Order: sequence, then structure tokens, then C-alpha cells
Amino acid sequence: MRSATSGAVSPAATCAGASAWQRCGDVIIADARVIQRRYRELYGRESVYISYGANVQVPASRAVLTPVLQRFGLEPDGYVLFVSRMTPENGAHVLIEAWRRARTRLRLVLVGAAPYVDEYRERVRRLCGSDVVMTGGLFGDDYREISHGCRFFVLPAGIDGTRPVLLDQMGFGNCVVVKNTAANSEVIGDAGVGYERTDEVGSLARWIERLTDDDATVKRLRQAAVERVRCEYSWERVADQYEALFRDMLAPRHRGRAAT
Repeated sequence: MRSATSGAVSPAATCAGASAWQRCGDVIIADARVIQRRYRELYGRESVYISYGANVQVPASRAVLTPVLQRFGLEPDGYVLFVSRMTPENGAHVLIEAWRRARTRLRLVLVGAAPYVDEYRERVRRLCGSDVVMTGGLFGDDYREISHGCRFFVLPAGIDGTRPVLLDQMGFGNCVVVKNTAANSEVIGDAGVGYERTDEVGSLARWIERLTDDDATVKRLRQAAVERVRCEYSWERVADQYEALFRDMLAPRHRGRAAT
């Protein structure tokens, strides 16, 4: 569930909408196993699991000083990357505090904006000071290039469900560090690391320190992330699953149900 501060739709409205569509829909699709369990426990409805997808876009070389890195004064493999809207639920403040606590030579780069959460955005700016790079929103080639250039990516968000940005970063061949939630852990499997929720700042700071110099672990997790996307989250696989579902829905038993 998203925080009420993250947008115009309140949790109550979200719950009311969920209650309505779970009664009316012929088929419910869940993009994570943890969401499947939630539908079952909260609404007594079974759902079809079809994951979100990602494209594998591994760079030919990580040593290239691309235009977007030059623009922000960055070096390849020289920074920790965050990509998300600047809202409390996405946890940029946790990452900033952990990065400041960690003994690391890596810079911190925050990509994203939130035009309707001014108070939190200003809080993040104050925490950042002048030594954290805040790029605002980046898209297309800029987003891909700044992703390819990072040492590793951190997802401090704990929202249930699959985060497309996490799959993006895995498809880019990045080592990923996530908040240890059921949904995040389901996505990364053994192809990433999770920091503890009971000691967020301390646990994340320790991972930042370790991955700063542990080339073997970073390399292993980069390769594992790409392989996991290819096997579990490719768009080809997702499209095949949707095609099979739609064919099944056209079968006589589904046409009869829809007509009643």
C-alpha cells in the first residue's frame, strides 16, 4: 500500500477500488507472489501470477565516460545510484544517512523528482547538502547511461509488489541492494542483496562499505541479475503468459461466466 503522502489517491480510496474490482473481475492478475497471497487472504480470491518484465541492456563497457556522466561530473563505477520519485515511501533519506555513515569513496547520485511532495523534497535537499548529485528526472539514453555507469543500485523502498525500476536495473546488469521485504526478495532471489529492516541505516551502510571494494561480489551479482531477468522476467515470457491467459479466457467456460 502506498502512503497517502505519495499522491492524490488516499489508502481508503485504493482499498475501496480493490474491493470493487476483486468482486467484478473475471480474472485477477498479480505481478508478485506476495500480492497473490494478499488477494487470497484479504478478499478470498485466487489470482493469476504474471510478473512484470524487463529488457536486458548490458553495456559493452562500463569504463565509458558518457555524456550524462560528464554533465554531472561523475566517473564510471564511481557512484551509488538511487532512481525513484522523491517521496517518503521510497526512502531516499535512509540511503543518504547510510551513505554518510559508510566509509566509502563512492559518490551518491539521486535520480527522480516529485513535483507534489514539496516538504519531503526539501528535506532530502537539506540532507544532501552540496556533495550529493541530484539529477532530477532522467529518461531515455540519459537514464540508461547513468544506470550503466554506477557501481551498484540501491532500492530503499518497501512497497509491496514488483518495482519496475528494480527490474530495469537488473536488466542493465547492475549489482542491486534492496530493502529486505518479501516483494523485493522475491524479485532478486539470489541475484542481489537485502539489508535488514530492523537496522536500516546501519545495515545499508555496511553493504555500501563492503561493495565499495568487493569487486568479486559486485561482478557475481551483476551477472546473476542479468541471468535472472532473462530466465524469470523477460518480456517475451510475460507476453507468452498473457497470450495463454487470453486464450484460456476465450474458452467456453469463461464466455459463459462473463455472460451471467
